[in-house]
Amino acid sequence: MNKKKVRETSIDCYNTTVKDMKANLYKEVLRAIRELKEPSTCREIANYLKMEASTISARINELKEQGVLLEAGKRKDKITNVTSIVLSINKNIQWSLF
Repeated sequence: MNKKKVRETSIDCYNTTVKDMKANLYKEVLRAIRELKEPSTCREIANYLKMEASTISARINELKEQGVLLEAGKRKDKITNVTSIVLSINKNIQWSLF
């Protein structure tokens, strides 16, 4: 098989499958924060979505970098009882997302 064809196929796969998966995780994280109705920790969001925190932490960091999520202070995590940063959706862009 031609290496160029394999490379193009892999890139095509990434551009469709992986990007779609990331977009879906972004939506799930935002949905969870809305449904939890209060600023929440990464672990609380993951628990609500029945996922590992490591699965969503990168997406949360990307959403923070994009200004979609904001750090809204600190409090004890309801699951681990460890003081953690809580996240909320940026009110300035919230309505443009949904």
